[in-house]
Amino acid sequence: MVHVCRVFLAADGWSPAYAVAGAATATAVTPALAALLAPSGGHTFTWPCVLVSLVFLAAAPAFSRLRRVPA
Repeated sequence: MVHVCRVFLAADGWSPAYAVAGAATATAVTPALAALLAPSGGHTFTWPCVLVSLVFLAAAPAFSRLRRVPA
């Protein structure tokens, strides 16, 4: 989730906290996704991090304290 903080969002006091929240969410999603894929013999690999990153990037404009990096 560091890429969310460093690449896509401006480096200020709020983006590291947002990245930590994303990392905690990805940590919680990993065993849930593993349990979902276990009956079919699937593996999670990096899917939890990818999915949480996309969701957190999509949600970032909803938070007024987070700013995107100018293009």
